[in-house]
Amino acid sequence: MNQDDRRAKAQLATMAERAAVWADRRGSPGGFVVGAGSAMAGDDRGSEPFLVSHAIRASLGTAIDHLHALYALVLHSGFLHLHAPASVTRGALECASTAIWLAEPSSREERIRRALCWAGKDIKDGDKAAIGAGYPVNPRLRNASTS
Repeated sequence: MNQDDRRAKAQLATMAERAAVWADRRGSPGGFVVGAGSAMAGDDRGSEPFLVSHAIRASLGTAIDHLHALYALVLHSGFLHLHAPASVTRGALECASTAIWLAEPSSREERIRRALCWAGKDIKDGDKAAIGAGYPVNPRLRNASTS
């Protein structure tokens, strides 16, 4: 291993430590708390039961999982995969980008609209997957979620 490779591996190891801290934070009850009186608390009140903070937390959590998996794959698998790191990196970027897309607008109305669109798509995709796998879906919701 040459000096550039060692330097790159050391940098990845530092980034992996940070991803592990985020993963631990995400897994703890107080890891991502919405502050009382914050704009996010107002967003959550306006979007209940599909909270804006939950959509952002889910997107960030998935991005963190992908980052953590990337570092484990590259640093600890003992094998350099040709394509898998790119796929996992793409997943991390897409999910982090979704969190930014949800939180970015200055307008509460737009943040809520985006979070509700995200939640609706999530429900619709979940129902399609369940139906495709032969699992029952609440018939009351089936028409709304498969159209």
